[in-house]
Amino acid sequence: MEKCIKSLLSQTMKDCEFIFVNDGSKDNSRRILESYCDKDPRIKLFNQRNSGVSEARNRGLKIARGEYIGFVDSDDYVKEDFIETLYSHAKKMDCELIVSNYETERDGKRTITTINNHKNKVMIGDMIGQYMMPEMVKTDKFNSVCNKLFKRQVITEHHIRFPKQMALGEDAMFNMLVLSQINILSFIDYSGYIYTEREGSATRNVLVHDYFQNAIEKFREPLPDKFVQLLGEDEIHKMKSYKLIKAVMTNIYIYATSQLSFREKYQYLQKMIKHPTVKLALEGYEKYNETLGRYEQFLLQMIRKKSILGLFLATNYSQIRNRRNCL
Repeated sequence: MEKCIKSLLSQTMKDCEFIFVNDGSKDNSRRILESYCDKDPRIKLFNQRNSGVSEARNRGLKIARGEYIGFVDSDDYVKEDFIETLYSHAKKMDCELIVSNYETERDGKRTITTINNHKNKVMIGDMIGQYMMPEMVKTDKFNSVCNKLFKRQVITEHHIRFPKQMALGEDAMFNMLVLSQINILSFIDYSGYIYTEREGSATRNVLVHDYFQNAIEKFREPLPDKFVQLLGEDEIHKMKSYKLIKAVMTNIYIYATSQLSFREKYQYLQKMIKHPTVKLALEGYEKYNETLGRYEQFLLQMIRKKSILGLFLATNYSQIRNRRNCL
């Protein structure tokens, strides 16, 4: 957490307010934050009972008074020019939402994730519905709120908040609600947000989060009215089907290579490929003429055949191949 705090306080843009919401932490986070409050008047600290990330962010939204709003998770940190770079670009282009790339740090190594091919491009009006809305429905690349700056006026005027009932995926819905209300969106080819990922985090989290159930809930989650009006229900179904099958492929690998027992792995894989919603999504996915690699083709074939043994063979092969590529 201290790395996150220090990265914010050292920003080249000094005219900022930093709102920290301590969501019932049981470690020494509150003490650390209080010590920094005494050092810098820009910090505002609010403590609440553990209510989840959506409640914490919504409280921050009520308190914020700046022209633009950004979000930083306590495990992550930002480069010293992060806020100034995004804010300067937002003001220059007079946009309501600015989107940047981000970096993932794992074991001291960083990789840059480029959000899409619209580098340093401004989207106005219908372009947002034509390009960005389909991308939001079909992929997860745009989901995070942490690599963005939002114009606060849009959020306050339209009463946009993070959904409280969602265990995962609250960022995506918040972004969809914002996209439904803005007229100017800009991308910047810059990465100043550092997402920190620990070794084996996905494997460990599989014991806590039901990723597959979360994917099913996303598939069933109604979209904002403007998405339905512009994209149409049939096209949305195809896009959601594509996204769900991709999630199933990813989850098959995560669960099959996790620390769960063989019996638990088998039961979970069986649960996924025999789920009626997956069957429904497969029908929608078939309408996409996507070029797949041999591994993905075989995996998809095994999902259709509901072959657990085939799925284990595919993931074992992929795991061995990945290890060889790392040597």
